[in-house]
Amino acid sequence: MNEQEAEAFLRSAQDQPRSFIGHAGIGSRITLQDKDGVLIVKESLFSQLSVALGLLMFGPGLTRMAFFQKERVLKNPPFILAVIGFFSLIGWVFGFKYLYRLLAGRRVEIHGADGSVELYAGAGAASRRIERSQVQRVENHKTVYRTDRGLLVDNFTVRLTLADGETVDLFTSDSTTQIEAILSTMRTICGYDCAR
Repeated sequence: MNEQEAEAFLRSAQDQPRSFIGHAGIGSRITLQDKDGVLIVKESLFSQLSVALGLLMFGPGLTRMAFFQKERVLKNPPFILAVIGFFSLIGWVFGFKYLYRLLAGRRVEIHGADGSVELYAGAGAASRRIERSQVQRVENHKTVYRTDRGLLVDNFTVRLTLADGETVDLFTSDSTTQIEAILSTMRTICGYDCAR
């Protein structure tokens, strides 16, 4: 993909994946586990902890810094105080969101026996179940991510296209090896015909 194609793609936000597991960017890693004919896919522990801890540094970390250095912080203009408060709030909210995902066990399960796909937001019942008969196509959907330095990094998403035309993005990673391993396993244990 050349730079002009990548620019056009980046402008098309509707085509960006909204994956259940993983995220666009660099370093999003996922783990695979085959447990009694069920493929369990999660975001890697390191990837989840990196995001959660980074966000928690801006939430509780920034709040702690502001509390213990009140005199210095309160000397800033109101706009700067609002920015500090805003970033602290975002850090608290999203830090705990990712920490909850980690502790609750957010995952996707692909059942070899019937080919169904279940999405679990937490430890309870599946938040969504997709029957094998609903799946029309499984593909490795390639997208690009622009880094802060302007570099373009390929990202890969396992995307289901359902019979009613809906698309469901299951996993995203910048590792084509990981995505191909998932697709290979889906072919093997479920009999999915996965487009490349």
